[in-house]
Amino acid sequence: MNNQRVVTGSIRASYMRPRIVAFIPAHNEEKSIRDCLAGLGDQLLPNNVELDVFVIADNCTDRTKEKVELAGDEFDLNVKVLVTEGNKQRKVGALNTAWKKIYGDTLDLYNTMLTKYQQLYKESIKAILGMDADSRLASKALINLWEDLMTSRNIGGVMAKYTMRMPKKKGSLSKDDVHYEEKLASGEYGGPIARWWTHQQKQDMASWLLDLQYHGGSTYVLGGQATLFRPEALQNIVEENKLDGPWQNDSDVEDMLLTWQLQKSNWKTLISPGARCFVDSMRSYHTYREQRNKWKSGTVDLLTNGNLDVRTKHKGKLWRSQIKTCVICSFACCLFYCYRLRLRPINFTGRGFGSFQLR
Repeated sequence: MNNQRVVTGSIRASYMRPRIVAFIPAHNEEKSIRDCLAGLGDQLLPNNVELDVFVIADNCTDRTKEKVELAGDEFDLNVKVLVTEGNKQRKVGALNTAWKKIYGDTLDLYNTMLTKYQQLYKESIKAILGMDADSRLASKALINLWEDLMTSRNIGGVMAKYTMRMPKKKGSLSKDDVHYEEKLASGEYGGPIARWWTHQQKQDMASWLLDLQYHGGSTYVLGGQATLFRPEALQNIVEENKLDGPWQNDSDVEDMLLTWQLQKSNWKTLISPGARCFVDSMRSYHTYREQRNKWKSGTVDLLTNGNLDVRTKHKGKLWRSQIKTCVICSFACCLFYCYRLRLRPINFTGRGFGSFQLR
């Protein structure tokens, strides 16, 4: 593979055309990264706009880097692999690594300036696509995101609609397949319960998206699965908050924090009505609850943490949702304890009085 095509220090003049760059953080994603890049290879690009892909192989111990290079050649993508070691900020650190590669590192002790070609490359970037390594864009999703983003200059980011991948029927997989166990473990195939569980999550996600679109299409979180950002908006967040990169590790819900910062700076954050992205569902109720608890606790932290100094136009909606959840949980707990508790009479000696105790 010819990495010379995307190394920012050696870019040919022909590469100064407008472009979209994709940031894909990947931690041990050798099994899913090819499908992700295949989706990018299927995309229809805007006229005279190019696509460069930066995959951040973050603390990987598998063959993620090798798989990326092979997929880049297979799908004719301009791919650059950035390798991190010792990154303790996980996804946030990986995304900011790609950002610093292009826009420079404000924490550089030597204050290294961008070369002329790096500056030209930075200026040629008109949109930044943030993607997860286990998601895949539907056909024409990228051009739909682009058209939505370019509708107005005050749009800071546009998110694709998410659809859960439905596992194929387990019965269609031959037990003689040498990769039988591996395919089942990957979630590509599933039995009736697995398919029903995926369907429930799919309905839940669809309900949430429809509700946001019904109320104008503004969203309080630009999900990391597939969002197209305006570079000017991200640079605005870096400068206003004195950051070394747009993504922060101050919250468990870094995507929501960035979205609220954009809204505070008067950037619009929208859902695309036409772009779609396919994502994996939670394979067990335990992981589903862990994810939801993370979202809920992170949301409450953003709503109550004055040190972060962020706000969203959806504040009232989010508080109502949190209160509703608390009321439902409290009611369920009351029913549970009322069912478990029993009363039985006890006779005290001497006077013949009676009383009750809890059993």
